[in-house]
Amino acid sequence: MNLSQRARAAIRKTGFGAYTASALALIDRGIKQTSEADLPAFRRLWRFRVAGTLVKLMGVTVHKGDPHRVLSGEPPRGRLIVSNHRTGLDIGVLVSMFDGIFLSRADVKDWKVLGPLSVHAQTIFVDRDSGSSGARAIREIRRRLKEGLTVMVFPEGGTFGGDEVRAFHAGTFAAARGLDVDIIPVGFAYDHGIEWVNQTFAEHLEVLTSRPQTDVCVEIGAPVRATKDTRGMARDLHREVQRLVRSARRRHPG
Repeated sequence: MNLSQRARAAIRKTGFGAYTASALALIDRGIKQTSEADLPAFRRLWRFRVAGTLVKLMGVTVHKGDPHRVLSGEPPRGRLIVSNHRTGLDIGVLVSMFDGIFLSRADVKDWKVLGPLSVHAQTIFVDRDSGSSGARAIREIRRRLKEGLTVMVFPEGGTFGGDEVRAFHAGTFAAARGLDVDIIPVGFAYDHGIEWVNQTFAEHLEVLTSRPQTDVCVEIGAPVRATKDTRGMARDLHREVQRLVRSARRRHPG
């Protein structure tokens, strides 16, 4: 990494930390001053605002495909957003487009800065090595979907390199089984070589912040109604996300 890249990374990380710290202080104060009835709207506003700002601070340009009219206004019912997972940017990009609550690995809640932010965002945490934790997470996702909320998950179960979408874990779709909810497939295509693979988060963040700009193409598929066939949903949504990733790659400026 040359001098200009190191300087860019330092500036971005400083801005990232400063903005997040100030946002956390404002959110804490706002929660104390907001009535219980108005808290859901307050949290939605801040999720959108923080996610959009952090994506811009990271130098990310989002190229959106056909949105199928799913991005504007309140959804008519609960939504489960499923996508491939390639970088630490995926969460911010999805929240800035859909809002909603994320399923995340359990250790994130203990991270500096991002931990408290994820807690305020009402993230559902899961220890992937614990069957009981996974069962609790599925019940929690199901509860949120029944409330008409949007939940975002990465059914591959981790981050991977390249455009091949790994098989989806069927357990992810157990939370939506038989509910009156929409499942919305999303495909990401990033600049090659920036995936979060075999790196610590700090190392991954160094790569992302040192770049002049990062382009990500996002393709959003048509909503699919949830069924009782968990394995069928996993198979069909995997196939659709793979199609969307290929479409996003064709549009990618790189």
